[in-house]
Amino acid sequence: FFFAHNLMSLAVVFLLAFGLFMPLRALTLHQLDAADWDMNVGRPNLALTKHTFVGFKAKGCDACERMAAIYQEVAEQWINTEEPLEMAQIDVSPKTPRVTIKILHKIMGLPRIGFFPCDACATGPIWMKWGRPGEAKEHGPFNKTDLDMAPWNSEKDCDLMDLWKPEPAVSIGNCISAWIRKQIANLHMSCTCGTPNSRDEL
Repeated sequence: FFFAHNLMSLAVVFLLAFGLFMPLRALTLHQLDAADWDMNVGRPNLALTKHTFVGFKAKGCDACERMAAIYQEVAEQWINTEEPLEMAQIDVSPKTPRVTIKILHKIMGLPRIGFFPCDACATGPIWMKWGRPGEAKEHGPFNKTDLDMAPWNSEKDCDLMDLWKPEPAVSIGNCISAWIRKQIANLHMSCTCGTPNSRDEL
């Protein structure tokens, strides 16, 4: 018992000391503006040397407002990560300079999630798939305008309907984080972030 107690005490001291030198840091959820986007290559500037997750939103979109809190939860899941990853969101509401980004990427429905591989991967954005076509017409939050219609697909990566279930940060947040890990793992098989590519466009 005495030995176990001392061992536990040493472990606590070690963890406290380690914490002093290695503070826990979650990823920053960047708020992007038009100036933060390279319109020539169609990606956020953050994606020059790191993979960049971007949540697209607009004013008046209820699902977008709900997702904003989820993005923060997901960012906080990546504590002291060594992965080349950035997280951001951007408001592409009509009559703002940022709406040109929505047009550039032909985004028809919101919320939309895009994963922009780093420059070294030399590939375009990967878009998350939501739900099933039939659900869009039946679900209240998406019966307002086409702008608010989510991009429903026959296949899905995560279920947007989870936003209206208890503890959505757990269900949809964990799904989004797992989806990000999958994209990074797939990309790491063919490219390594760090050095910008010399090409001019994707």
